[in-house]
Amino acid sequence: MNHQNPQKTTHRSPFPEPPGRIVIIFRGTGSDLLRAGFFFKSVRTHFPDASIRLITLPHHADLVKYAVWFNSVGFYKGGFDFFRQIRLLRAEPADLLINLDQGASRLQYYSAVWGKAVRSAGFKTAESGEVFNWQADVTDHPVFSLALIRLAEKLGIAIPRSASRPQLTIGPKEFQNARKQLAQVNPLKAPVIAVNLSASDKDRYWKKDHWWNFLLRLKKTDLQVKLLLLYQPGDAQISKDIATPFAPGSVIFPAYSDPQHQAAYLVQADLVISADSWLLEVAEAFKIPAIGILPESHRVKMQADDRQGVFEAVFSAQKSVKDIPISSVYDAYCRIRPGIHRLVSGGSDQDT
Repeated sequence: MNHQNPQKTTHRSPFPEPPGRIVIIFRGTGSDLLRAGFFFKSVRTHFPDASIRLITLPHHADLVKYAVWFNSVGFYKGGFDFFRQIRLLRAEPADLLINLDQGASRLQYYSAVWGKAVRSAGFKTAESGEVFNWQADVTDHPVFSLALIRLAEKLGIAIPRSASRPQLTIGPKEFQNARKQLAQVNPLKAPVIAVNLSASDKDRYWKKDHWWNFLLRLKKTDLQVKLLLLYQPGDAQISKDIATPFAPGSVIFPAYSDPQHQAAYLVQADLVISADSWLLEVAEAFKIPAIGILPESHRVKMQADDRQGVFEAVFSAQKSVKDIPISSVYDAYCRIRPGIHRLVSGGSDQDT
């Protein structure tokens, strides 16, 4: 969509006065939402007195449930909900509208043109044209964290590259629920490896027999570990199938499977292994060692994000990860293992 907005002019001058009402639109993936946490935090820090509203997708509700950067959160359902969103923007015009869509869209254009925002900011793509007052050029397709840093600079917000660690606020209730269950099923405090079996796309599922054989090899290497099998509600049977060969008590089935609880379990583990990116972002946010089982398309992104902490990535040579060899993931485990204290030291820290 290549439109020009005659009522808007592109300029880079500082704000004459701090915006009182800020609306941020985000419709990307859960992984990018967590990686955008540093941007949300920086906007809040830079404009501490502003009323900030986030408009995002309904399935991100759990990820922003306890976020402290926003005064309110609204959800964009797509389709005819487009007209409702434009009406809301016009009814309560923002002093600053920030659209984080990375591609040209109807909502991106008309929220800037019809939304009555005093000023607007967003990304400039080859298709978007001069839509916003402040535009960060992303025609070279940078990773999302770098695109956000460019946009922050346009708004006069300085963010060092080292500050771009993902962020998530986990609710105290969810954390305590996970902690209570882990204490009950793991009273000797053996090391816990969280294994995420689910993914957002069918091509991101590793084969069940690969999981089965890999985890058997892992258990032979580290007999004392407990395997915490994380999964989406629809994948409960997959977890039961994978757990079949293991001795009773060596596998932990979480009592809760919503994203907040999954994150709460994960941050109390010693290692996470996942083919789904959002849990790898949670691991990085809380400095939990992680192994990612990823398609080749994620290689550049993972390298450019400058991931912090102990991390190993195993990439497929194609779109699907299902045929990544068991040996490749096991080798990654052997490489990462020396950096995980409780595995190397033999397990329980209960006496320390």
